[in-house]
Amino acid sequence: MRRTRNLPRAVALAALFAAIIPSPVPQAQTAPASGGAVAGTGQPVSLVADSVSVDAEAGTVTASGNVEVLQGDRVLRAERIVYSDAENRIRAEGPLLLTDPAFGVVEAEAAELDAGLTEGLIRSARLLLAGELQLAAGEIRRAEDRYTVLHSAIASTCEVCPGGGPPIWAVRAQRVIRDEEEQKIYLRNARFEVFGLPVLWLPWFRISEPTAERLSGVLTPSFRQSDVYGSGFRLPYYHVLGPSADVTLTPFLTTKGGTLIEGEYRRRFRRGSLDLFGVILPDDRLEDRSLRGSLAAEGHYDLGDGFRASLDATVVTDDSFLQQFDYPDDDRLTSTLQITRTRAEDDFRLAAVAFQSLRPDEDSANVPLVLPELGYRRIWQDALLGGRAGVDADALGLLRDGGRDVVRMGGGGDWRRDWTIGPGLLTAVSTGAMLDLYHLREDGGSDRNEFRTVPWLRAEIRWPLARTTGSTVHVIEPVADIAWSDSLGADELPNEDSLLPEFDETNLFALDRYPGRDRVETGLRAGLGLSWSAFDDRGRSLQATIGRVLRFTDRDQFAEGSGLEGTLSDWVGAVEIGIGAGIGAINRIRFDDSLDIARNEFGLVYDTERLGLAASWVYLSEDALSPEVGPQPETSELAFGARYRFLPNWEIAGNARYDAAEDAMIRAGAGITWGNECTEIDLTVSRRFVTSRDVEPSTSIGFTVRLAGLGAEGGDWPRRTCSG
Repeated sequence: MRRTRNLPRAVALAALFAAIIPSPVPQAQTAPASGGAVAGTGQPVSLVADSVSVDAEAGTVTASGNVEVLQGDRVLRAERIVYSDAENRIRAEGPLLLTDPAFGVVEAEAAELDAGLTEGLIRSARLLLAGELQLAAGEIRRAEDRYTVLHSAIASTCEVCPGGGPPIWAVRAQRVIRDEEEQKIYLRNARFEVFGLPVLWLPWFRISEPTAERLSGVLTPSFRQSDVYGSGFRLPYYHVLGPSADVTLTPFLTTKGGTLIEGEYRRRFRRGSLDLFGVILPDDRLEDRSLRGSLAAEGHYDLGDGFRASLDATVVTDDSFLQQFDYPDDDRLTSTLQITRTRAEDDFRLAAVAFQSLRPDEDSANVPLVLPELGYRRIWQDALLGGRAGVDADALGLLRDGGRDVVRMGGGGDWRRDWTIGPGLLTAVSTGAMLDLYHLREDGGSDRNEFRTVPWLRAEIRWPLARTTGSTVHVIEPVADIAWSDSLGADELPNEDSLLPEFDETNLFALDRYPGRDRVETGLRAGLGLSWSAFDDRGRSLQATIGRVLRFTDRDQFAEGSGLEGTLSDWVGAVEIGIGAGIGAINRIRFDDSLDIARNEFGLVYDTERLGLAASWVYLSEDALSPEVGPQPETSELAFGARYRFLPNWEIAGNARYDAAEDAMIRAGAGITWGNECTEIDLTVSRRFVTSRDVEPSTSIGFTVRLAGLGAEGGDWPRRTCSG
């Protein structure tokens, strides 16, 4: 005799969830008892159906008609679900649709699984993992509560439209095994297809699930063509060494330059990190060298109590290696090892700095090793008459293989107090002194010591005036900064860090306009300037500054061309515009009373989702630099970069550097990219027009194909849309 009744919960049926997509932490699962939760998950289960019936004699529970089983964020929809206690089986009839935010979407016609949910069969199923990778097969089997086995399967991350032809790329495999615990997918007897045409056969290969963050495997290959090294091919292999370390090895095969091996090692610590990148060329074919290569290291470590150690170093075997093989081609490499601590009341830095010059006209023996470089500053607020007091200490050692060695030790103290007086005048008075002791060892071996002290006094006054017109606020601020200082002691000191003073609006009101400490600005002088700013509630802004330095006595301390020589300096100014919507421009200028421009820098940026532009122009007159750095020809260099997404799936980009003074191109490049949800194809070409470090002008061409889900991530390209 049959008995039918409605059940508020039919939790046994909800166990079908874990049969297809397991819980985030795999556990042994059993058929749930009537308690409203699936065993091993502890989550309540709800059932919604047109009808639910229990056949006590047959030992079955049946739900039919628009069946929905809900457990947390999981939802299973089916036409009919039957649980047989006698057979210990669960059968679901479709179409079935299972959604799980953590693991994906499953569509199928029917499923039959045991009540333990470790074995079963799903027919005519399609799996969508993380909204990217699709796996489809006529038959899917569950095994050991861990593996999903697909027979005669197809996999792709491309959108597949019904009746719309094959996807851009797909992999057909005789057998696909998904290991849900290790988040890996194994494909056997696989055939890679492009637009339905077979292009590659592999007996076995493995990919990572889209949700996997760190799994070993082959990454996206790339191709390059260069006039220097010929054709080049890279195939990176990424290997996980543990929860906090990994390594990437990349063979770089070239037809003219030999075979390079690139390696990148990354390690994360609880309190720091270390990244190493190296490249080695054991079989050099370009130059007569037995071994060439480069090594770079970057890392940091928190030492406790606010101290932080950091490393940033690069070395190379010879001057031309980096440029020949399209690596970053700086003409001087800087390596720094330092310990720092920055707090509200003090700042500390201890460093060692090494340089490797790649310039053909620079003698490496004259390039110093900086050891040590020490700086410390401590400030006290509301100290001594309500002002702010500070002390600092400084030490510097410069060691050379040839030439002069220098050791400098110094320190100083200062005090400052600010007032607001009268009709909004902002005033400040500060004073201080610094001491320096030099120990010099000349190239000939003679030693000497020098001593210097520099007292200084400074007063500053500002008068900001504001006015509002409509929604725009205007602020005009005249500024006068008067300072005096003198250098007492040695008259002839080495100049290691102050060869090139740069005068612009950023140091118009500075106490000292030398960039280092070996030279100090002396005498009575005043920085005079005027600034104007305007901004509105739409995010638009305009800022302008102009000014110059007045000296009461010309001490002939600044060289011709610095802009600071004489009793009246050059004029310096800047204009910065922000229009919003990613648009901004800035121009800095230095000119004399005859309006002859000595220096001009212009920059423009426009950045939107569809269009990006960046342009700059740098101009230096023939005498714009100090003669201490050697002859300086006129410089006029323009740089330009742009990208434009002219169709939803197409983007072009270009860049160029042009020497207007010599009427010659320096560099130029262009590229075109096509992409969608599953594929990105880049084609780039670049040309270097100048000879540098014995490397002749050359052209490089690069080609890269990235397939989402096969060693690459999907980009921000629009998905293919299916019509109808």
